[in-house]
Amino acid sequence: MLRILPFLFLLAISSCATIGLQNPGKFEAMDFGEPVTLRLCVLKDRDINQERVDELIGAIREEYGQYRIEVEVPWVKIWDRPGFWSKTIMYDVITIPLTDQCDRLFVFVSRNALDFLWGIIMPEYVGMVEGTTYTKGFAIAEWGSLNQLLPPFHGPKDVVIHESYHLLGCEHSLIMNECYDHIKHLKNVAIQSRAEGGDFFPTITKEGKVLKTQNEVENELYQMVIKQLSSK
Repeated sequence: MLRILPFLFLLAISSCATIGLQNPGKFEAMDFGEPVTLRLCVLKDRDINQERVDELIGAIREEYGQYRIEVEVPWVKIWDRPGFWSKTIMYDVITIPLTDQCDRLFVFVSRNALDFLWGIIMPEYVGMVEGTTYTKGFAIAEWGSLNQLLPPFHGPKDVVIHESYHLLGCEHSLIMNECYDHIKHLKNVAIQSRAEGGDFFPTITKEGKVLKTQNEVENELYQMVIKQLSSK
């Protein structure tokens, strides 16, 4: 399984670029429809205190609230970091299945001494969301690197907000126009799915395929892994 780590790393969407600048004119002119609920399940490094977790979840709730998306957190559980490299963390996150309670899975990662030393001399990934289903990701939830002082981010909260947009399927861009349109479309799909009896906040792949259940998400990720392994 370790053979697939490099390609998963490249496949994932990192936080090395911006989601885009806000466009107040377009945002205010848009109707994001009725409120919908998104269930965000959270794993946290055991070194991260609950106060920090609450702060970061609050930042996501505030950001999503602009689009009338209400964030429900079914659970927060302890998670042990599997290794140093971002690709190792991302692989671990991808292999954690979505439970029936979860629409998205987000991991808050702590810092260690090696992170600090690496950040002095090398650029780093401070967050990622996998780019196959846009349902699983992680963010560095603590200060501890010189890279965090550089634009476009200024700290863990900024990273978490950035990655939370990827969990809605938004890509990197200069201006958030396409992100607004995507969120509106995604909400319409979610409202329709709930009206049909679905209880999963859907996601849309890069190819436009709508995934309406946790099983469809897991199957899509499984097929991605098999495809990559067969190409080796």
